[in-house]
Amino acid sequence: MYKETSCGAVVYQKIDGALKYLIIESVKGVFGFPKGHMEGTETEHETAAREIWEETRLRVRFLDGFRTEDYRPVAGGMKNIVYFLATYEDQTPVPLETELRSIRFLPYEEALEIIQLDRVKRVLREAHAFLTGAAAPTQGTIQTIASAKAALLAAYPHRIELHAHTSPVSPCSEVTAREVMETYYRLGYSAVTITNHFTHREDMTTEDYVDWYLADFEAARRHGEEIGIRVYLGAEIRFDENHNDYLIYGVDARMLREIYAYLPQGLNAFRRKYAMPDSVFIQAHPMRGGIEPIDPALLDGVEVFNMHPNHNSRVSIASLYAQENGISLVTAGSDFHHPGVNHEGAAAIRAAAMPADDFALAALLRSRNYLLETGRDRIVLP
Repeated sequence: MYKETSCGAVVYQKIDGALKYLIIESVKGVFGFPKGHMEGTETEHETAAREIWEETRLRVRFLDGFRTEDYRPVAGGMKNIVYFLATYEDQTPVPLETELRSIRFLPYEEALEIIQLDRVKRVLREAHAFLTGAAAPTQGTIQTIASAKAALLAAYPHRIELHAHTSPVSPCSEVTAREVMETYYRLGYSAVTITNHFTHREDMTTEDYVDWYLADFEAARRHGEEIGIRVYLGAEIRFDENHNDYLIYGVDARMLREIYAYLPQGLNAFRRKYAMPDSVFIQAHPMRGGIEPIDPALLDGVEVFNMHPNHNSRVSIASLYAQENGISLVTAGSDFHHPGVNHEGAAAIRAAAMPADDFALAALLRSRNYLLETGRDRIVLP
């Protein structure tokens, strides 16, 4: 994987006795801290010092003991940004006109408010805590967190698996539809979404393929009704053009027949020509190896927590990808295929109420009124 490293610093001053931070505004209107690419054999501190000088004409002094990193996905790899803490004396900053609109010195709260990116806000919070000696959480704080978690679990009691495969429709799965439903019933789930692989096949007509595809879902539905667990219909579709996978929630037999015709045409044609106003279109495991970059504007959301144990889905990078591209609809799924390896129930969403049908599930996802769960009882706010 391609990796790019940049270095910079949170630069601060005490002005009239108050702590203030140097905030630069790029020509694109993005607020943050001075930073830039490492060159040649530079050390991290040398790069940070050079970039600060080039952008602000300040010669800074670094504080010992502070170093933090920020990661974000870029096309074909990952960008790593190292930040230090720095200050200076008896100088006036001058913005580099080709790169900066302005330089501002702001108090902590104002700086935190003006910075747009959450990952840059985090850097400022860490720097401010270092400078001010912010206290560690007390036992009372920990008890408050535990109470908040208990309240969230009570308010969102229904666990729904969003990504599960059954055999034989998904040839990579080792569990039948009946076994999937029994497994999730034992785990206390309220529902399972069957998202079998939906791919183009030359040996079957559209009608035959969709009927065959739906057979596993119907078997799951029947057994779910018998034992008391709901099942929703989904699909994990793959276009002929590459190995990217996309999850569709809010789908029925008619739509599957129509979607099937688009698989040879590719993602762009499908999203341009086929309207799904009552569905959601999610990219599955977008940072897994072998996945090709796409235009994120084609997506309704991203599966950030794909918990398949045999694949590295780089879940933190997937989460950053969603954040960087303004994608607020994020999901979690076990990508369940294999029994007996703690693969089942590795992720879920938690809902306050059960969706009445497949399209109500899509509406729930669009509302973003749910929690993410990983590892059975580890809560993540979407």
